[in-house]
Amino acid sequence: MNNPPSASTPSQGAPSSSSAGTAFSSNASLPPSLLASAQRPMSLMSSGLPSFGRSSGKNATSRSSSSSSSALWGSSSMLAASAPPPRPRRLWEVSDTSLRSIPKFYPKLNPRTTAFVSDASPSVVAVRISECLRKRSIAVEYDEEAVTATAMTSDRSQFTIYLYKGNSQPIDFSYGVVVECQRVAGSPLTFHRTVHAVLAAAQGMSTGEDKRKSHFASVMELRRHQIIGESPAAKQQAASPSSSSSKQSTAAQRGLEHARALLKKDRFECQQLGMESLVALTTSTTSGAEITTQIASSIIQNDWIHSYLIMRDEKTDIEPNHSIANNASSLISACTSSLRDGESAHTMHTTSKVSEEEAKQEGILRAGALRVLANSLQHLAKHHPKSLHRMMQPYNAPITSVPLLQALARDLKGANRPVSVAANTRLASAHEAALAVCCLRIMGQHSSTVQNFLQADFVMESLELARSCGRSTHVILEQEAEATYHQLTEDARSC
Repeated sequence: MNNPPSASTPSQGAPSSSSAGTAFSSNASLPPSLLASAQRPMSLMSSGLPSFGRSSGKNATSRSSSSSSSALWGSSSMLAASAPPPRPRRLWEVSDTSLRSIPKFYPKLNPRTTAFVSDASPSVVAVRISECLRKRSIAVEYDEEAVTATAMTSDRSQFTIYLYKGNSQPIDFSYGVVVECQRVAGSPLTFHRTVHAVLAAAQGMSTGEDKRKSHFASVMELRRHQIIGESPAAKQQAASPSSSSSKQSTAAQRGLEHARALLKKDRFECQQLGMESLVALTTSTTSGAEITTQIASSIIQNDWIHSYLIMRDEKTDIEPNHSIANNASSLISACTSSLRDGESAHTMHTTSKVSEEEAKQEGILRAGALRVLANSLQHLAKHHPKSLHRMMQPYNAPITSVPLLQALARDLKGANRPVSVAANTRLASAHEAALAVCCLRIMGQHSSTVQNFLQADFVMESLELARSCGRSTHVILEQEAEATYHQLTEDARSC
């Protein structure tokens, strides 16, 4: 297992169509706001400088090889005796002499998406940015050759980060680093919220950590998934059910019917709105505990959401029956047989049958459906664990079906998938891998069949890959993988 690869892109920093500003100049000068920031006292600029430790390429390689050579999850005795693998690092390796100046005839820089850093070398700025992206669990692909970083948020908003050396004419700014962010696709709100944090981290004013409460974040952010604290209203509703349960039940049913009606529309915008409505309905801090409980129970007990999670060419002829449900080894064999066929052939097969636009739309809907399933499992496991356990016990329970387990296990491979590969496709990224690990962990807690499935060798390898990649690039993926690891090794550690 290797650290996430860094795929080089052919772009050399050429401005995209989404770059702000249309006026051209023979020598793209810095805007006045950036000039002011460059003239600030050095003490103010360095006061918030985080102490990031940056290792050389040789040391990073040695740590990567030691992590790769660590044994995969095996028997319980090995798991209990083995020490935690060393924490790998995947920082943005930028040489202090590799930056090029802003090209001539470059569009005017937008001060809202650009920053000038005068108190740090390019290598330090790159480390600050990479740490910010890791702490905010933003999937990223670094290109050391072009000195760019292609990032994708959990709602599949994409942007690119460029590093330039300041121009020397008409004013000498060659001693500093220009950081520019350009939106490629997705929500402008998500882009500006993320870029604000990235630029603050690049200037040393912040460590990049998102300190907001979870209920202050958008329902489409992974910040909601990482429950740090619920709102007081949600806690009160969870503690004491509302007296008007019939009204809540009616409201939940109407909300679910409205969301499903939008999903059946022909227009993609309507389908996306319907999926976002489902995400909001399965979030207790926005819909309330009682409504979320009813919506989550309906999603767990039915299989209509599975059509968005299971790709058309992933569906198998295997149907859950009494013999498979009672024989865990048969289920594991059925689930992992197609997974062993390899991902390259699967990728070619899935991308050849649909257009690029269709694949992009299906990828957005699939990411939303995976969020709906994770929200439902999380809520029921936290507030109604006995009900969830009872829902997952029948031999023909939809939540433990073979195709669904297959799809979730395949999503784990998205942990180290480059952004350029996952973007605009149906393939899972690191975000979907984190949600898949969460779903499998909760399902394994309440179903012995899923628990045995998690012990399969191929699933273990994918979980270890997610665990290693999470440490280097994605905090939430790291937390979910570590929680799953501790769950699988709990018996061994208690001996």
